[in-house]
Amino acid sequence: MASARPDGEDSGEAIDQELSLAVLARLMQADGHLHDKERRALVKVGKRRGLSAAQVETVIRGANGDNVELPVPTNALQAQKFIKQMVRASLIDGNVSREEKQFLLHFASSAELSPADVRMTIARERRREYQRARKVLRQQPPASSAS
Repeated sequence: MASARPDGEDSGEAIDQELSLAVLARLMQADGHLHDKERRALVKVGKRRGLSAAQVETVIRGANGDNVELPVPTNALQAQKFIKQMVRASLIDGNVSREEKQFLLHFASSAELSPADVRMTIARERRREYQRARKVLRQQPPASSAS
């Protein structure tokens, strides 16, 4: 079963095709820099796909610009899965930058998705991340106060 999470953690979802590492790297660099969390996530995805850290770095360097071809989804379901992967990748650093959103909107337009589809996916994935963080916090033991 393939993971839909760009950080390589299994989300429990089967997916027809994963986005190329180059597309994810290009998206993550859309705002002009690659956050450490984003780089670690790309290395993790690359490792899961059988690439070394050096190979991932080569992909990252090559994905800096407009030379990365966006995938063409074969159907609406695949387009939705791709946009979901892209949004998850954008949220790794905790924020969808203006430039990342423009990248998402460009892809959506080429995949016959609406700007509303992008906004709803961003909102849904932010909510999912928030709920996941709350669950983690609830599982932590309460801090004891020193007297």
